[in-house]
Amino acid sequence: MICPNCQTSLPDEARFCRKCGGTVTNFAPPEGFEIDPQSLMYCRYDGSDASGAVQYLTWFDPDNGEYRQESRPIHVQPLMHKPPPEPPRPPITDPRLSAPTGFTYDPESKMYYIITPGTDPKTGAVGDWHTWYDPVSGKYQQEFHVSPRTR
Repeated sequence: MICPNCQTSLPDEARFCRKCGGTVTNFAPPEGFEIDPQSLMYCRYDGSDASGAVQYLTWFDPDNGEYRQESRPIHVQPLMHKPPPEPPRPPITDPRLSAPTGFTYDPESKMYYIITPGTDPKTGAVGDWHTWYDPVSGKYQQEFHVSPRTR
């Protein structure tokens, strides 16, 4: 047999050219089929049944152009034992675990706070902004304290 692509001499039973890799069979493979290296036939996976226990395949023989359909059982290895379920994670009860960056925990109020210097936009007074974060509600609250130097 001669390869139609590169004219290399091949054995009569060849299905592919050993030089260029081209198909040298009588029939070209249909789209969506892949070569099975064991049988040298083309195969397409067509899905499985509703239970997932059987798979369906379509085979194509490039020598005679014939199709053949097949169903085979899917063998799934059963687990020897079921792994134990993961225990549920406990809710976060320590509010210090959810601290906003830069905030300090106040155990008396059970809230977080941060103090930043600034001015009151209404009065122009210089002082400190106290920003509080409540970990239970997730809300922030701010209050302005006039600096003792400016009173």
